Order: sequence, then structure tokens, then C-alpha cells
Amino acid sequence: MGPITFNRRQALSLVAAAATLPMSFRAQAQSTTSQSPASLLRAAITGYTVINTFDPAKVTQLPESYVVWAVFNALVKFNDKMEIVPDLAESYSFIDPTTLEFKLRKGVKFHDGSELTSDDVKFSLQRVLDEKTASPNRAKLSSIKTIETPDAHTVRIITHAPFAPLLTYLANTRTGTQIVPRKAVERLGDKFDANPVGTGAYMLKEWKTGSGVKLEAFPDYFDGAPNFQTVSMPLIGEESSGLTALQGGRSI
Repeated sequence: MGPITFNRRQALSLVAAAATLPMSFRAQAQSTTSQSPASLLRAAITGYTVINTFDPAKVTQLPESYVVWAVFNALVKFNDKMEIVPDLAESYSFIDPTTLEFKLRKGVKFHDGSELTSDDVKFSLQRVLDEKTASPNRAKLSSIKTIETPDAHTVRIITHAPFAPLLTYLANTRTGTQIVPRKAVERLGDKFDANPVGTGAYMLKEWKTGSGVKLEAFPDYFDGAPNFQTVSMPLIGEESSGLTALQGGRSI
């Protein structure tokens, strides 16, 4: 199969269920046989040569976001019609104008084998709000007054006043609201930047500074197996060189 350029919705199904990628995302799929699904997606990220972190609370660059979208999930997400739908939450509802309740999916696993709980959700959102995290998205969640966890699979977000954009911010893939495992973050500290642990369709397999990243499908992903077993994402500084690099077999 020759090199192709995916639009945002096509890339959604190829890289991760929650991911949307721009037109500059150049990709080439390879299959092990003519009948089997492609086992490798080589996707050149053009215009960038540096990645600093894969911590969703700290990302600032698009290449970092591409990996975050594939490795992590949020409570809710946008579907192909740009409607907000459940993701890690199986349902959500407003109890009153300032209280938004989420019921979490049961049995969702992080890449380290631990199970998602409401404590992880509370920790993740409070971490964005914590000044010590220095999240670039802190202001976007400043409407949150407190977060309650009545049980292991229920989360209640209480705002200072009615705040209509809250669900949009929670669904937006660039607001740092993806859920991280509390124990892993506390254990790894700053090392979490380079060793992300999420619930997403892909796990970070390899990161070569200045070269790119390689992702591997997560076998226990709650939403089913992704379309590709491996995704190789080389960083290409020149926008015009992306397709040429893929045609030449460029990987990380």
C-alpha cells in the first residue's frame, strides 16, 4: 500500500478511538499478508523535531498530543459527529446546575494492569488544578470547586457556579483531562513524563529523542483491538519531507 494522507476522521479509526489528527499527519500502512489487517502504521509527524513529555497534564505540542490521544482516555469524548459521548464514563448526568455525575465503566484496565477507579479520576483532574503541576490547562478547569467520589465507580464534579463549557473541556483532547493512574504517577514522579501509563488503545513502546516514538497495541483495551498492532511515528522537521521519508522506509 502506498503512502497516504489521512484526514482527521480517517485517522481517528487508525491510530486511536479518541484521536483526531491534522492533515499534515502522513502515513503508510503495511500488512503482513494481502488478506490480513495492516500490522504496522508508519506515520510521519512533520514540522516538529522535539518532544518533551507524554504527561497529559503537561503537554503543549501537537506531537505530544498525538501520543496522549492514543495512550490515554478521558471521561467523555467527541464522536465523528462532534457530539459528546461517554468514554471512560459509561454515563453522565447533571444532578443539579452545578453538579455533574459520572458513572465509570467497570473493569477498565491501565497499561500496568491496575483497574480504573473514581480515585484515579479525582486525582487526575485535581492534578491539573494543582499549581505545582504547572499545567497549561489549569485555567480551563478553574470552574471546579470540588470532586466527590461516593464509591469506586462514581465521580461528582461540583462547580462554583453553573458552567456550560465543562463537558466540552472534559471531552477536548487538548485540555489535559485524560485520566492517569494515581499510584503510577506517585511512584514515577517526573519519570511519568517519559513513561506514560494510560487506558488507551496503545502503549508507548519506544521513544527516541529527536527521532520519534513507537506505539504498541494494548491487548486489554476496553473498547476492542485497534486497527494496527504497531504505530511508528518518526519526527520530520520539514513539512515537505514527510511523504518522501515514508516512501524511503523511514521509521524511528
